[in-house]
Formats: sequence, structure tokens, C-alpha cells
Amino acid sequence: MALPLVLASLSKLTEGDLSSVVATFYTASPAGFAALSNTTTILEASLTGTLADGSPFSFSIFPAEASVVAEIDGSTGYWGPSASWSSSPDAKHWTIHFNSSSDNVSGSMTLTSLAPPHLPCGAVKSGATEMLMPHIGWANAVPDAVAHVHFHINGTELAFTGPGYHDKNWGDRQFFESVGSWYWGHGRLGPYSIVWFDARTETGVEHFSAYVAKDGKIVTGSCANGSVVARPWGGEDMYPPPATTQNPDGFELRFADVEGRELVVNVTTAVTLVDFGAVYERWTGTLEGGFLDGKGHWKGLALLEEFKI
Repeated sequence: MALPLVLASLSKLTEGDLSSVVATFYTASPAGFAALSNTTTILEASLTGTLADGSPFSFSIFPAEASVVAEIDGSTGYWGPSASWSSSPDAKHWTIHFNSSSDNVSGSMTLTSLAPPHLPCGAVKSGATEMLMPHIGWANAVPDAVAHVHFHINGTELAFTGPGYHDKNWGDRQFFESVGSWYWGHGRLGPYSIVWFDARTETGVEHFSAYVAKDGKIVTGSCANGSVVARPWGGEDMYPPPATTQNPDGFELRFADVEGRELVVNVTTAVTLVDFGAVYERWTGTLEGGFLDGKGHWKGLALLEEFKI
């Protein structure tokens, strides 16, 4: 089972523009990822997000054929005639196209990378593990980017520039048999690009992946125990999160070692992009934080999710 190749962007929440978009390309069936609805093909390409006024949108196509061609570090993919992506050979520039007249959706998104790629435990290098946790693999080709978005969604223009991101994950068995819960997200906090994973297996073993980059260089890349700890606050902020609880209002992130200091970041959820009831939520949100020693204080934007299984 392969889980999504995700390319995401969000706009300036603090200025009243609630625009966001996430493009996802799947090769998986409900037998591998129960949240999917495709029963006749393992292929799905979707666009979800919000218009400038916060109105949500979501659509999916289910092509019969797909192709992916790799070139050095980059790739090109076609999900039928209506959805595609392409990248430069060095994987620093990406373009995603959707054009489905039957769904009244068309347009594109481009990403220009600002931060080096990474794997769960650090920089991309020979022999580095791609395992985020048992049975779940993950690679983050673009932790932070400048995204330019221009789509037409059911006659409404969605056009903005904001932070972007691209990753890929996959598994070798039913996803909900491997994951008990996880908190994941990415964002830009002042001069820092951050990505976090705090995940639990179905047996309750906690796994971590911390990433922080500055000025095009990785300053933190670790899967060590406690390298980044995410805990919910507000609402029903129980941890571990039972599937029966309501959603929290946000999360506190503690990156253990960023340039020799502890970075503490408060994430506040703002707009719900995807709601799968008790099991899954995806939000855009705001970041605010700095170093525990009081040096540095910044604000920023984030896209984040929670699984409670």
C-alpha cells in the first residue's frame, strides 16, 4: 500500500485570507487505507482546501491508469488525463496541474523549495532509514517552499502565494493496524522551517521525527526519543488521544535541540480543512514561539493533522 504524495500550500490567515489547498495522489485501496472510497481502482487524485472566505472544497478523480517517471532526484507523474505533477531533476521546483471539466476544476500550483529534504532521522544520505515507525515509511522532499497557487474551483478563483510543502508516505499493511495516533505538521516560524511527527504505534510505542532548517541548512534532524514532543491543549486535550474525544484547540511543540537550545512553539488551529469525525482532522493554523531561554520570538503559519485510531 502506498499512501499519498502530498503537496500543500496555505495563505495568510492573520490577514483574513483563509485560502489553502492540498493536492494528494494515492496508490492505495480502502483495504490499505480505510479512509479512501475508491473501490474499482487503487488510483485517486484529490484537491481539498478552503477558498479565501474559508468555504471548504473537495473533489477527487479515480483514473484507470497512472505513470511515474523518475529523473535523477525528481519525477513526473500522470494520474489519468486530469491530474499530474512534474519536478526539476534536483527536486527543487515542482508544478502540479488539475484539469477536470466534469468537476469544474482547473489550474496549477508551483513550489520552489526553501529547505533541504530529509528523512525521519535527518538528512538524506546513503543508508539512512526511511521508516518513520514500524510498517510506515516517509520521505520529505520539500519541507518548506514558496508556493504559487492559481485554480478555478466551481467558477471561483483561488489564487494566492504562501508556504508550501511536499512529502510522501507509504506502508506494507492496513494503515489503521500500524498507527494508534499521530500528530504531524509543518510551518514557517520566523527564520525557521519546521516539520514535526509525534506518533504512536497500535501498541502505544511513541516515535518522533524533528526537523528545523534555517537559511537553507538543516539545524535539527532527529528521530531520537523526545526530539520533538507534541501535546494537545484546549478542548479535550487528553494524551494519548482516545478516538472518542473532541478535538483540541492546538498543540504545544518542544524541539529538544535547535542550535543547542530548546525551541517551544504554540500551534493554534484556525480552519478545518478535512473532518473524518473522531478519527482524523486536518487544519491550517498559526504558530507562535521561541527559545526557552527567552531569546527570539516569532509567529508563522502551519498546516497540521491528527489521527486518533
